[in-house]
Amino acid sequence: MKRFLLTLTLCALVLSGCSKKKTENFALLTGMNKTQVEHIQKHYTTLIVKGTFTKDTTTTIKKHTTTLYGQINMTANKNQNYQNSNITHKNTTYANITLDAWQKHIKDQINTMKTNGYDGLYIRGFNLYEYSHKDTNTYNVMMHFLDYAHKLDMKVIILDGHIFIDDFMKNKENQTLISGVLREDVYTKYNKKNRTLGQDKIISDEKKAFLDRVVDYGMKAYVVEYTKASDWKAVIEHDAKKRGYNYVIIKHHNKTKD
Repeated sequence: MKRFLLTLTLCALVLSGCSKKKTENFALLTGMNKTQVEHIQKHYTTLIVKGTFTKDTTTTIKKHTTTLYGQINMTANKNQNYQNSNITHKNTTYANITLDAWQKHIKDQINTMKTNGYDGLYIRGFNLYEYSHKDTNTYNVMMHFLDYAHKLDMKVIILDGHIFIDDFMKNKENQTLISGVLREDVYTKYNKKNRTLGQDKIISDEKKAFLDRVVDYGMKAYVVEYTKASDWKAVIEHDAKKRGYNYVIIKHHNKTKD
């Protein structure tokens, strides 16, 4: 029954005749080590990898991409000297990003990545703004990091951070500070316990509405889905192209695709 309904959905999408927008060929390879990324064969417009590779490694990788992004986590830290015990989420304590010492730590990482040949940053941790109940100081520090990267001529893709991004757009911030926003599981939801693939339509519609706002503001939307199912892949590919999302479909939740 579910497959029948999905088939009907796909038929409706195909018959809608909506024009499709040009999308990038991108890959999320943060689960790959140095040896693996140095031996990828395909060429990607946008490639996201770990942020810890040396200049020699990024030089090799950049033969296979137009723009190379390195992953950096703005809020993850186990050192109690940097932690903010007032902000927790799902039993996780985050770094106090308002501390001068922590800001220097992050900017030092950004400087190193720039020196090592990365074109941009794939930044995790913007959901801290939501967990801090939209704290003004947290917002201002996040904007400071974006400004700092921009002055170094580094592009930025943000993982999720939808509450921050909505306020960023509401405040009419400089659109060029953020190249794009990436969200996972926009169309599908994998149940790890039951090992089944499904969809929470309400959440899916909310994520797509958010990404539509991102695109309308002039930023790029990146979607990562995890499925082997050909019927789901067809639906995702059609709708993502129609909306102007850049997308990749990965078989497993290991952040690798080649």
